[in-house]
Amino acid sequence: GEFVAAMPMAMSSPTYLDLSDLTWKQGVLVASGLVIGGLVVRRLFQKSPYVSASDLNNKEFDYIVVGAGSAGCVLANRLSEDTDRTVLLIEAGPPDHSWAIAAPGGYMPLQSWPSLVQKFNWNYWTTNQTGTGIDWRRPGEWFSPRGKVLGGCSAINAMAYIRGDRADYDSWETTHGCTGWSFKKVLPYFLKSENNHDHPADEFHGKGGPLHVSRSRDTNCFSTEFVEAAGTCGYKRVTSFNNCDLTSTAGVIQHTQIPLQGRCSTARAFIEPYLGSRPNLTVAVGTIVTRVDITGQDKSLVATGVTLEDASRPGSQFTVRARCETIISAGAFNSPHILMLSGVGPRAHLAEHGIQVKLDSPAVGQHLQDHINLPVCYSVKPEAASRTLDKHNVGLSGVLVGLVKFHLGLPGRLLSQVLQACLFLKSSPALSAPDVQVHVVPGGASKEFFETYGFRSEPRDHWTDEQKASWEAGTLSGFTPMLTLLHPSSRGSVTLQGSNPRVLPAVNPGYLRDPKDLAPALAVLKRVREVVKSMPNIDGELVPGAHLSDDEIVDLWKRFCFTCYHPTSTCRMGTTIKDSVVNPQLQVHGVRNLRVVDASVMPEIVSGNTNAPTIMIAEKAADLLRTRGEHV
Repeated sequence: GEFVAAMPMAMSSPTYLDLSDLTWKQGVLVASGLVIGGLVVRRLFQKSPYVSASDLNNKEFDYIVVGAGSAGCVLANRLSEDTDRTVLLIEAGPPDHSWAIAAPGGYMPLQSWPSLVQKFNWNYWTTNQTGTGIDWRRPGEWFSPRGKVLGGCSAINAMAYIRGDRADYDSWETTHGCTGWSFKKVLPYFLKSENNHDHPADEFHGKGGPLHVSRSRDTNCFSTEFVEAAGTCGYKRVTSFNNCDLTSTAGVIQHTQIPLQGRCSTARAFIEPYLGSRPNLTVAVGTIVTRVDITGQDKSLVATGVTLEDASRPGSQFTVRARCETIISAGAFNSPHILMLSGVGPRAHLAEHGIQVKLDSPAVGQHLQDHINLPVCYSVKPEAASRTLDKHNVGLSGVLVGLVKFHLGLPGRLLSQVLQACLFLKSSPALSAPDVQVHVVPGGASKEFFETYGFRSEPRDHWTDEQKASWEAGTLSGFTPMLTLLHPSSRGSVTLQGSNPRVLPAVNPGYLRDPKDLAPALAVLKRVREVVKSMPNIDGELVPGAHLSDDEIVDLWKRFCFTCYHPTSTCRMGTTIKDSVVNPQLQVHGVRNLRVVDASVMPEIVSGNTNAPTIMIAEKAADLLRTRGEHV
């Protein structure tokens, strides 16, 4: 109101606009308007570097990459480095033009604001997971975000750059027969992508790659206090997790970001710098792949290209041919879906939905694995409450200030990630790798935070009257170490719900189906409590509550748990078609000129966040495609 009232007086001057009397809030509004207006004007006059489905009909390329996500962008970049090869990269969603994608602090809005979810997300919900979750939006089902945008999940995730443990990759080779996928063999591909801003080039850190990796320049004090407390309790403090020797290590997380400039998705790193400068690279957006075209019979099946639809025109149909290979990089939900729509999958299941069976491949869509988060939430001391990232500590003016600071390249809330530090633990010394990762969130007691993840909890009996009142008012500030189950035994599946490509498949992760899955979290809870107890600004435990028995904690966690958004293994790598979908060269068993390259090929889920390993898989796949060895 003050700003509107001031406008006539400011505009009355015939020679200049006098802003000297504006309050700081009015100044923020003016600056925000100028920044946003400038971005809009620039966007309006930019020529789009992208094509649509109708532009591609009957075209031919050497390589077709289906899905411009964490793996697909990497592949398209590396394959198009050969100027004699033409590459088509296909994305179902739009370009990544949004402040929420560019700014690390946009992570929570990307998961919860309906307009952003609708635009940039496949909006997957699981089938009913009996006995788990209390999501008020769709009780019994779990929200499972997947990026439907250039950059895929790397454009909407929490940006953590964690490679996993070296034992994960050694197991891929020794246990699953995936020759060439040991830690020693995959490490060069991690290094190839990386441009690390915090460490010099060495055995475990890369320099000069397209993917910017750095620590936040605005790390929250609660995150650093947790790492310091972990060191006090005897855990090894590290400045990087890149050596993949994770057990009992704690540190501030590095993220896929350009310092003081924001998110570095795979689209920003591997695609956008080359648009217009590589005529052999074509990028299609708003384009849905309805199937891979496969010719031949029995042992002579060959992938020849793809059939497309314009995302805005259901029923439109266009065909594109691949001279060399078609690569599916659509993620752990969409890659098996596309294979099944193409006639590659479990025979009886395809026949049930009226799809012509090209190849009986029983492992397609099976062996789904994921990580699960279990919150341990604390209230903080009043004098430190304003320093958490809970929404009520920011406010509208804080968001506007953050936007201005972000676009000016200054430290601020929008450069702060929701996940800032972590600790890796083994629940048993007999394990070869950690089975619990403690993700540290410098916030999480607010009503808004809980509702983002679907929880509308009644205050617990042990809360003080003041805490209950703050909760109801939406002003309770907190600190949340989330215990992430890295290797749950439960397995799930991705299955068809019909032959219409626009009907999403059914995702049934089987969360906590195995009653032993929660045991590792219970085993390390005491150790996590000891670390938090050593922190200076913690008040008391809100969830689950220090007074609860183990059985009561298990009961609570079954209701207060949610996915870490790390689905893998639905087209997993192996040596036989009976229990895997692709061979160690990532070629689909039984179909020539067709590969899958994304997190779905992991034989087993890794001990940590999955984005960096997915990028590594794509880097290695590019080399495999260059050699184009005989199909095994």
